[in-house]
Amino acid sequence: MKLQCMLTLLLVLCSFAAVGNLNTVITRNDTNEWTVTYTAKFPVKKIVFNRNPNDSRTTRWNPFSDKFVVSYQNNQEFIQRTDGQDFTSVSLMLTPTYTPLPKEYAPFSPFSDGGMLFHSARLFACIESCLGTNTWNMSVSAGKHDNIIVNGELFIGKAQWTDSNSGQKIYVGESQPKSDALFVSIIDERLPASLQTVIATKLPALMRFFTEKLGPLDYKPSLFASYSESINGEYGRQGGTLDSQIFMHWYGKPSIENINSDSTYWFFAHEVAHIFQRRAANIESTVDAWIHEGAAELFAGLASEQEYFLDALSKAKAACKTTLEGGENYQSIAAKNPKVHYSCGLVIMNAINSDLKVKGEITIFDLWLLFDKRVAQGSAANSKVFIETLQPYVSEELFRVLDSFSKEGRFPWL
Repeated sequence: MKLQCMLTLLLVLCSFAAVGNLNTVITRNDTNEWTVTYTAKFPVKKIVFNRNPNDSRTTRWNPFSDKFVVSYQNNQEFIQRTDGQDFTSVSLMLTPTYTPLPKEYAPFSPFSDGGMLFHSARLFACIESCLGTNTWNMSVSAGKHDNIIVNGELFIGKAQWTDSNSGQKIYVGESQPKSDALFVSIIDERLPASLQTVIATKLPALMRFFTEKLGPLDYKPSLFASYSESINGEYGRQGGTLDSQIFMHWYGKPSIENINSDSTYWFFAHEVAHIFQRRAANIESTVDAWIHEGAAELFAGLASEQEYFLDALSKAKAACKTTLEGGENYQSIAAKNPKVHYSCGLVIMNAINSDLKVKGEITIFDLWLLFDKRVAQGSAANSKVFIETLQPYVSEELFRVLDSFSKEGRFPWL
């Protein structure tokens, strides 16, 4: 047992050391070519990537030298020399266009004026293995007039930082960030006026609503809203949050034609809600994602007009019922279709909210603050802790139903 523990410790320590000995440099030149260079402090056989949703790097990342190749094996992408020899540095040309990834944020979200938002975690790499790693040494070099936004700070031309966890969105471009009392933003000028209005007027109202319900943030969030033309005729949108950031990207002209202001508002409200969920949003297991996604959906609904919320709730119930009709337990279905956490999660959270109102001791927002406090004090962000937190404030029947659902996956709310 002692030998096994020592070997495990050595492996973890070596992994941390490997990260510290690998530097990542991202470069954008004057012709908008993007490259990444990995440099190790000692000869290595292989550089592996920390996040591997698919094998798209094998076609979108092109080594400058034909002596190197990006390979995919056992759900892992990695770089090595074709002759198997050691190396200390490798440079690759990136493809800086929008492309969706499964269960992952897009690597690049272009702005119509030539600016770019990229996801730093897409570039996280390690020597040999990423086991136990949590920090990455990174830097960006761009045009001498380019603004670079990292960790909410503005740099010009160059920036260097240590990254971690799920990474962040990094802005590189000549747009000037706009700042008000509640958030800092860069909004693409190609987005339609109706969308600009939603961002300019309704987003501040959302920030005020959640500040009142969940308390003020101790930082000013960044908002990035970008648009790019579609290369292959596809269109759509993707949004999300990372730490102190909210970001949305629309691609393809149809995505910004006839925009529904209500659905766009809900889209923003859901993402802003995630920001205000704080530490408790970092749910440890994907099977428990109904907690933070369902809560974000409910919070978005409570921030919306009641008629629109009731319509959204009705649609969520229908979508949840359709998805669960196969008869498998919830966890099995969610593993194949994570979107069920949004629809069914809203149904669950609405049931909790209704029960809390009947008992009348706390609100759903108070419950979330209690959950977040427990997580901040060291408890796990999972269904067990969440259900334990709500137990004193809901009916015994609802507690038993939730406890059974979290353990066995039987969904009784339809």
